[in-house]
Amino acid sequence: NRLSIWLQGSYGTGKSHSTSVIKHLLSDNLNEIDDFLIKLEENIQIKKRLENFRQKHKICPVILKGSGNIKDSNSFSLAIQVAVKKAFPFLTIKNDFETLISLIEDENSHIDWNSVIEGAQIKIYVNSINGLVAKLKENDLSIYTKLVDYLSKKNTHISTNSLNDWLKEVIKKLKE
Repeated sequence: NRLSIWLQGSYGTGKSHSTSVIKHLLSDNLNEIDDFLIKLEENIQIKKRLENFRQKHKICPVILKGSGNIKDSNSFSLAIQVAVKKAFPFLTIKNDFETLISLIEDENSHIDWNSVIEGAQIKIYVNSINGLVAKLKENDLSIYTKLVDYLSKKNTHISTNSLNDWLKEVIKKLKE
């Protein structure tokens, strides 16, 4: 139900090709993998296992490539959330970027966002609240991190999703 694969290796070692093959075998229509199944005729046990698995299970792969912006558990969580939302744009479950946007757009919020933009030293990137929201809608990790760090220093803590709980909710919605 919550199985993931982390593939790591040097540039040019076939990671992207391998994940593309796995994605193809586990998520494309069965008739689209016939060419591969024919090649498995010599190993009928593996062929049958793959066919049986595919007939019983539906796989929704989300592939995250290029982890250069991932520096810690928070940026990892955000990267996963963004990749999942990109793969399934119809999901209504808010990721951490969207949660922060909702807080900024909340008229009852007691936060002076113009002061936050100044204090977080992001005015060179965004010069207004609308600009801030636009950057967050672009999933700008740098802006998000500077904003959350600044707010935290001012004892305003933004609640973030537990990645595990968030993914459980995603799976629940996908099953529905």
